[in-house]
Amino acid sequence: MKFQHILLVCLSFFTLISCEKEIDIEVDDTTPKIVIEAMMSDRQGDAVVLLSLSRNLNDGSEPAKVSDAEVSIKAIDNDEVFILNQIEEGVYQNVSLVGEPGKTYRLEVQLSDGSTYSSLQTMPRKVELTDVTYRERDVAFQDEEDDPVFEFQPIFLDPAGEDNYYQFIVKRNGVKGKDIFIKEDQGFDGLENSQKFSIEANYADVINIDMHNINESAYEYLLGVKLNLSQSTATPTNPTSNITGDALGYFKVFSAGNALEFSLE
Repeated sequence: MKFQHILLVCLSFFTLISCEKEIDIEVDDTTPKIVIEAMMSDRQGDAVVLLSLSRNLNDGSEPAKVSDAEVSIKAIDNDEVFILNQIEEGVYQNVSLVGEPGKTYRLEVQLSDGSTYSSLQTMPRKVELTDVTYRERDVAFQDEEDDPVFEFQPIFLDPAGEDNYYQFIVKRNGVKGKDIFIKEDQGFDGLENSQKFSIEANYADVINIDMHNINESAYEYLLGVKLNLSQSTATPTNPTSNITGDALGYFKVFSAGNALEFSLE
């Protein structure tokens, strides 16, 4: 097998800003619930909140977006409040809000009917993504029309003596897939990462891998979504939210651990 190393590519933050949904929630509840997908980081442009209503299982329609809400994020250490303005239906953003690892932030959402939701989260320390290796995998019984499968190993040094959680946002030719790539440091605490993930791709495809240092509550929520996606026949369970007020979704406060972009060769 041929292994490739990728050198770090410095990207403008403008290439990283995205208001697309990270997750798509279908629930086992006949009553639509508010879905809050909120995130912020120590990188400019990442403070975005998406508001929508949940869909029932097997409902193929687009989720209804929720507008005219009041959305803010408060820095607990100095009581500074950042207003997230609605930039399109169901999308709220503050491009100037840049967090700091180790600091705590409170999300506040008030809908037009007066219902309120909140979440208090601390930004994890920053761990830097320094490199990526990849190789094409041999896949048994692969159809000729299927794309090859590539295995990727992010290279970073996990801090010792603490629980750490990571998410990797992967785009192929600018398109983010539905797979959720998350890792906890069980088994490599204090060591260089040895865990891998795989996607279908072709040679000459452009791959972008954006590493997020997330906290435990975000990891547990994404793990619940990931398990639902893997159970094609079972009735999904609602992932555990870190937002109060009987909302679905989560508030992901992460430190950005670099983004790498490269072509498969």
